[in-house]
Amino acid sequence: MKVFLERWSRNALSRILGTFAPVKKVTPADVQPLIKKNSSAKILFIRPHQGLGDLLLATPIFRALKKTYPSIQIHFLADTYNAIAIRNNRRLDKVWVWDKKRMRNPFRFWSFIRTLRAERFTIALPLSSHIPSFTSYLIARLSGASVVWAYETEPFYDGANWSRYLAHVELPNRPESDPEWVKFMELIKPLSPSPSPLPGERAQGEGLLDFTPEFEVGSDNETWARGEWAKLALPVTAQKKVGLFFGGNPDRPERLWPAAYWGDLAVKLQKEAGASLVAIVPPKDFLSGSRALERGIYGQISSRFAPQPPVFSNSDLSRVAAFLKGLDLFVCVDGGLFHIAVGAGVRTLGLFFKTDPDRWKPPVSWATVLRPADDVPASLTPEEVYQKICEMVLKSGVKC
Repeated sequence: MKVFLERWSRNALSRILGTFAPVKKVTPADVQPLIKKNSSAKILFIRPHQGLGDLLLATPIFRALKKTYPSIQIHFLADTYNAIAIRNNRRLDKVWVWDKKRMRNPFRFWSFIRTLRAERFTIALPLSSHIPSFTSYLIARLSGASVVWAYETEPFYDGANWSRYLAHVELPNRPESDPEWVKFMELIKPLSPSPSPLPGERAQGEGLLDFTPEFEVGSDNETWARGEWAKLALPVTAQKKVGLFFGGNPDRPERLWPAAYWGDLAVKLQKEAGASLVAIVPPKDFLSGSRALERGIYGQISSRFAPQPPVFSNSDLSRVAAFLKGLDLFVCVDGGLFHIAVGAGVRTLGLFFKTDPDRWKPPVSWATVLRPADDVPASLTPEEVYQKICEMVLKSGVKC
């Protein structure tokens, strides 16, 4: 009943807004001149409720837009959690932060909306690939943008009418099985008079489109990370530094590898002469993407280590990414930190369970995935992961 009422109320609010302030439907071709004629046009992307990984898979669209329209201004509205994914992105001119708790106060809400409207956005674009956010569509419409540009919402939530009443441009959704980065790129593709090619397509005089995600660390954090590595005082021999992440979202246990398996893998790496093990541990009171306390499993297995490996922990994800850049290989389960590492250019081995890597693994050479055929975490053995680590960094493509 609660879900039904929530969906009904969102559809009702959309219908009311669409009735008293109707949108005039236009085509993508009608919108292109608005950007061509205004070299400093502003585009507002909106996604306050999106995971870090999802958001990082969308970052190639900012690069593509700036390549097509170098002078446009790109703004992004994130929330207090996912803003970290794009706050240092050099393609963005401004990042707005939506604080859901604060916005429950109607005075703060309308003050925020007035501030957005003062920017006079040309296009407001609710950013979605597979699950739309009503808040994003509502903010887009209230922002005062000349055009609200979005995917159709009718296929979701038993017939969400949000795009029908709140968007000027409604684009058909991509097939669910499409890679997420393709869905994001297809959302902005019609904005370009010469749409960029999708994987497998070629444009005149151009190579394949670049879908590389971007997570920018910053020189200050890289300097800080070098200092942290110096404190670890690792052997000066030619050992490969392998980091294991002993964390993961506790609200998604089906995506977590058994603690005992992490212990077996870590002990095996400690015995490997060519490896230096580094434990990456969630900091105290760290909240995962679902806002669950992420305690990690290091305490469950640390007694097995002799000696104790170097341990790194920090709550600033930009600093974490800078530190991970010092590794030869980072091993973790699928989640936000996997995508941050890949976006920062870290060679990463992701353990995927219940998630299709064809949709969610970024299409870059430094990201590798292991996924058991039955999607059961316990089916992926420590020996299999160890052998993949050997192939990637320890034994130059051969088994240990």
